[in-house]
Amino acid sequence: MKASQQFTRLPLLAPLLASGTFAIPKVSTVPLGSNDCARWPGYIDFDYTSPVYLVVDSAENSTANGLLTTVQKFTIPGTNTSSTRLVVSMNNSASTVKLPSYRCHSGQLRLPGPNYDPTAAVVGETLITVHRDYQNSFPILSEEGLRIAPYHHEIDGVEGEDVYLGTRGRTTWGFKYFDGGYFEIKLQGGTPEEYDGESVKGWDPEFYGFLKVITE
Repeated sequence: MKASQQFTRLPLLAPLLASGTFAIPKVSTVPLGSNDCARWPGYIDFDYTSPVYLVVDSAENSTANGLLTTVQKFTIPGTNTSSTRLVVSMNNSASTVKLPSYRCHSGQLRLPGPNYDPTAAVVGETLITVHRDYQNSFPILSEEGLRIAPYHHEIDGVEGEDVYLGTRGRTTWGFKYFDGGYFEIKLQGGTPEEYDGESVKGWDPEFYGFLKVITE
């Protein structure tokens, strides 16, 4: 079932980073199924894929387009608790460095370990999910979040062939630049009804875009 995405648009910030600003296309999402990897790019067999990468696509701030995600660990202020999540690095693009790579295995996006073998009983990998907090839907390395799924985008009734990441029919991501040369990202469009915990609103997005799945 197709889903149309709507969210509140905020003014673009980070003007020093923007080489151009454009409105992201209005899309409907077409789910490709989340029970196996058959419709992911790079599908091989045994329900897994070759290495895939996550590239920023159609972002309102064109500086971000073509950049890839990487993994970063965050410590929650005032606590000893930390979380590891995906961010978009200014130093990692589809035309230069391509690290880290990810894989779909058994229908789920994963970060492989150094000795990754999808046919082994212990595959040495970490699940990547979306945090359940509707105001802070970061892509996290955890089994506790919402399952990430692949989608096509349909624009003006035409279904494209590229594959985008999201969950629950949503594929629009919010971006905010931080010192250190990276953008934090979080999925947009969640509602309070989806989350029964305490939610404290974090940062507001400076611009919006998509995460496209690509292979070598």
